[in-house]
Amino acid sequence: MFNRGEESPAAFFERIKSTFIDSLMPMGTVFHGVQLVTHETLNPTFESVIVILCLKAIHPELLEFTCKIRNAVHDSNTEFL
Repeated sequence: MFNRGEESPAAFFERIKSTFIDSLMPMGTVFHGVQLVTHETLNPTFESVIVILCLKAIHPELLEFTCKIRNAVHDSNTEFL
């Protein structure tokens, strides 16, 4: 999936995101018996899932590390490095 020698983490993210975008359903598609009246879009939750998948693929501990940093930014009394 991710090979550090072949592409950068940013290129990997863009490739995975593009794959998801290419899989979005167009208007008129029947899904679970209901016809879509608009094109499916990539919502913020879906983008977050893509970020999580990519972080885990790049390095198994990267998601935990980024969460720790994010939480530390919100709590300036926390030392994280």
